[in-house]
Amino acid sequence: NMKKTLIALATLLSFNVAATEINIVEKAKHNTTYVKTDKGSGTGFFIENTKLMITNRHVANQASKYIGIMDSNGNKYWGMFVFDSLDYDLALIKVFSKKDNLIVNNTDLRVDGGLKLCDNSNIAINEEIFGFGSPAGQRHVFRKGYINSPKSFNQHFNQEVLQYQEYTGRGTSGGAIIYKDCVAGVNFAGLLEYDMGLAVPVENLKVFLTNYDTYKKLSKQSKLVFLLERLKKKEEESYNKFIKKAIEEKNKRLDSINKKENKIKEIVDSIQKQDK
Repeated sequence: NMKKTLIALATLLSFNVAATEINIVEKAKHNTTYVKTDKGSGTGFFIENTKLMITNRHVANQASKYIGIMDSNGNKYWGMFVFDSLDYDLALIKVFSKKDNLIVNNTDLRVDGGLKLCDNSNIAINEEIFGFGSPAGQRHVFRKGYINSPKSFNQHFNQEVLQYQEYTGRGTSGGAIIYKDCVAGVNFAGLLEYDMGLAVPVENLKVFLTNYDTYKKLSKQSKLVFLLERLKKKEEESYNKFIKKAIEEKNKRLDSINKKENKIKEIVDSIQKQDK
């Protein structure tokens, strides 16, 4: 009888673990959104303590006319840009719906309270992660992989990243990277040649959310000063990118000219040798 009882308990525990894993996947799916703008698409998600949707800055900023949002059940909503970061590829979007042609501002799409954020110190290499994204316009596509590095500096993007294997392509930007039962990062880019995805680490997401809380408490005048400083920083960033690109183009042209000159020199040297 004792043996049968132990077997029954073990079976029940394994069933509960499997059920918990399914619940976590379902919760992540229902807290994930498909984001559509007039210039592209991406992904967003909801966390605890805020009704605002998290996505990438490059997803939100590509919208010149509208931000469309669709939940896992196919319901459609509108989004309005609220806040972003120049340090991390992150943005916050306010979601609203229309009822009887009236805007409903307090739309809350969080399911089961939203997703919780991980403690970065608990995230380990080679651990399994999963998430939902919208590659090639497909909605709520499940993806799975494992962590290469919880937090490392990437020189190409000039920022700290969470690095993971099994990148699923464009359209997954802004989606949550789920580790066990919490958000470990926010997907923002991929290195297709290495089948590798990059995400904003959860620690930096927390800093971003803290910065937004600080911004909310500012007076109107202080907010204006803050926004003007950000605008100046954005313009400087844009100018620096332009200069960098111009220098790269110039170096490419010089390299091309040098190669042609060397080729001509080789031909001249060859002719001179034949004449001798």
